[in-house]
Amino acid sequence: MRRFRDPFYPSTPSHLRRSCVGPNPWSSQKRSILEQYPKGVIIQKKNKPTKAKFPTFELPDIVLDLDAEDSPYVRPFRGRDAVQQRNKWKHDPAVEEVLSRVGKLRKDIARDGKMMSHQATRHHTLQTISDYDVFAIALFGGSNVSSSLADLKSRDGRGHGYLPSFNSLRTNGIPERILAGDANKVIPFMLHRMQLSRTTEDTGDLEVLNITIQHLRNLGQLRKLCFGRASASSRKIYTSHDSIDNIVQTLRAMHPQPPEDILKFINNFNIRQLSEKAGLNASMSLYGLETASRLKLLLPIMQYLQICLSQGFKLHDDRSIEILETVGHGILGALEEGQGTAWGTRPELFALLTGHSLANSELRPALFGLDMFRRQEDPRLHLIYVRLLAELGALRLLWYSRREDLEEACITAFIRCVQVLSCAKGDASVDYTSVTGDLEGDAYLDLCTIDSLDAYRTSVMSTEAPSASNIDERISLDEVRDAYKSTDIHQAMTHFEQLISRVAV
Repeated sequence: MRRFRDPFYPSTPSHLRRSCVGPNPWSSQKRSILEQYPKGVIIQKKNKPTKAKFPTFELPDIVLDLDAEDSPYVRPFRGRDAVQQRNKWKHDPAVEEVLSRVGKLRKDIARDGKMMSHQATRHHTLQTISDYDVFAIALFGGSNVSSSLADLKSRDGRGHGYLPSFNSLRTNGIPERILAGDANKVIPFMLHRMQLSRTTEDTGDLEVLNITIQHLRNLGQLRKLCFGRASASSRKIYTSHDSIDNIVQTLRAMHPQPPEDILKFINNFNIRQLSEKAGLNASMSLYGLETASRLKLLLPIMQYLQICLSQGFKLHDDRSIEILETVGHGILGALEEGQGTAWGTRPELFALLTGHSLANSELRPALFGLDMFRRQEDPRLHLIYVRLLAELGALRLLWYSRREDLEEACITAFIRCVQVLSCAKGDASVDYTSVTGDLEGDAYLDLCTIDSLDAYRTSVMSTEAPSASNIDERISLDEVRDAYKSTDIHQAMTHFEQLISRVAV
C-alpha cells in the first residue's frame, strides 16, 4: 500500500515531503488523485528525473500509518506485514524466555489437573476446605460450581460454621459473579471436597464415620478427622468406644509412623476426651502405654500404667504377656538412662508393680503383685519382674522370688540390687537388714527402704550406682550364691548386709 501524506505534517517522512512539494500541496489535483487511487499510486521509475533539482523517490511497498486508525485509506495489519516486520527487526531475545515460561505454566496446569482428578476419585481422603480454597473456586469455577453454590444458599443457614468462607464471599459479591456465568473453569477436586464435607456434616452417622476411619492411611489424616473443625461427628468420636477401638486398630495397621507423633496424638486425644467429659478408652490407654514404653519415657509409662490398671488390665493371653514384656523393658531402659530421679518416683513405681504404697494400707491394682511369687508364671515375666525389683532396691522381695530354673538370672539381679543399695554408703536411714519373715510385711519394709534410698539420692544429688567392676573386685559370685540359697530370710539378709557394707566402703 502506498499513500501520500501531508508534507508539513510532523509525522510525514522527509522523502515523502520532497515528493509532494508544490505551490498548493492540498490542491484539488491531489484530492482527486487520492479519491481515484485510495490504495496508493505506483510511481514508475524513470531514467531521468523530471527536474534536475527535484529528483523523485520510489516509495516502499508498504507504508503503515499507525497514527491514522480512523483513516479509510489505511488497511489493517496482516500476516505478510508481520513477516516483513520480523525480517526488519530480526529476532527478539525475550521471546524464548516468555515461551519457556508459558510452556512451564502449561505443564503445571496439566499436572495440577491430573492431581485434582486423582484426588477427586478417592472417596475417603479427608481434607479441610480453607478460605483460600473456596476463594479459588469462586475465581475459577464454572457451571457446576454455580449450581453447587445455588444449592448451598439454602444449606448455609442450617448450622453455624457450616462453610465459614461463604459469608465472606457473599459479602464481596463473588457468588453473584459465579452465578452470572462469567467463570470459565471447573475444579472437580474442590467440588468433591465440598460434597464430602456436606455429606459428613449432614449425616453425622457413626457407621459412615467408622468406615472413613478404616480407610485412613496416615497419622495426618487421622489428626484432621479428630482434631479438625468441630462438628457433631467429631464430637461423637470421643463418646463412642467402638469408634475409638477402630482408631486404635487403624493406628496399629498403619505403615510405621514416628512413635513420638503417635504418643502426642494419643495424649491430645485423651485430653479431648476428658474435656468432653467422656471416660477414657481402654484400648487407647493400652496403646499409649505400649508407645511410651517403646520410647522409654518413665513418666508417661507410669501415667498410662496407672490408667490401665484402674481400667482392669489383667494377664489373660499371650498378647498381654508381650505387652508386659514391652512395658518392663521400657521401664528398665528408662531407669538405666537415669530417669526417675524426682522424689517419690521410685516408691510410686514400686506401688504400681506390687500394689503396696505408703499413702494407703489397702492393696492397689498392680502390674505383677505379690501373688506372682507363689504362682509359676511365664519365665519371661518373672525375669522382668526380678530385674525391676533389683533396679529399685527391693532386696527382700528378691529373696522371695527365687526360682531354680532362673538361678543365674536371679543371682545377676542380686548383684545389681547390691549395687543399687550400696549408693547409700552406709546411711543409717536406709534400712535393708530388718525382716519380718512374712511376704506382706517384708514388701512394706522394702517400700520403706526404697523411699529412704530415694530421699538420700535426692539429698546428695547422686543418681549413679557404683560400677560393676568395683563390685566384682570386692565380692564373689560364690558369696552371692550362698546368700541366695539361704533357707531362712534372716540368714540371707545377714549375708547381704556384709556384702553391701563391703561394697559401700
